[in-house]
Amino acid sequence: MKSSTKYSKHTYTFLLAWFLTSLSAVPAAEPVTQPVLKGVEQAHAELWDRFVDSYGIIHDFVGDLPTPED
Repeated sequence: MKSSTKYSKHTYTFLLAWFLTSLSAVPAAEPVTQPVLKGVEQAHAELWDRFVDSYGIIHDFVGDLPTPED
């Protein structure tokens, strides 16, 4: 009788774990990725506008560039 009780406990534990993981696996991933992707795009655009000039040169500072007269 002990073995049948042990078997049923493991079966219920396995089924509960499978049920909980199946509920939380896919549906929660989709809505979260959209705000993350939007945030990454905003950060990329801000960094690109701030540190890359019209010729594609990357600057490691935000300030006035010296002119040839300087």
